[in-house]
Amino acid sequence: MTLEFIRNCNIFHDFTTEQKAFLYRMLEEKVYRKDEVIVSEGNIDKTLYLIFSGSVRVTKRTDIGEEIEIAFISAGNYFGEFSLIDHRPRSASVVAFEDTVVYQLNLLSYTELCRQHPDVEVKMLKGFLLDTVTKLRNLSVDTAITQGLLLSL
Repeated sequence: MTLEFIRNCNIFHDFTTEQKAFLYRMLEEKVYRKDEVIVSEGNIDKTLYLIFSGSVRVTKRTDIGEEIEIAFISAGNYFGEFSLIDHRPRSASVVAFEDTVVYQLNLLSYTELCRQHPDVEVKMLKGFLLDTVTKLRNLSVDTAITQGLLLSL
């Protein structure tokens, strides 16, 4: 991975060059093979995953135990931000759709990043929020209805 990958990731847009370099040193590379489970719904895992290459499927169990796909995430994107922020169990499962390389930022590294650079937490939360808003704005009405999303315009 190069620093360029971090520079192009929207959630780190407001980071200084020094903060991006520090983050780069905190990330851990992990390779997942096709169909390998990365995250299991309900597990306690406070890690942010940045997809460097490959893609993943995000699934959730319904109340009757049926598994439904709720998202498909490709390289250059991320997942796992909810548990990193709120420290709650995973809300969905994530499986490698193909061989996938991710860079992980665990809670300990995130805490150290925030300790060394106190303004990073606000910058990162702003990045998550702006990215989420952009994704919601780009959803089609049909997709929003199908996925049961409520949009506030």
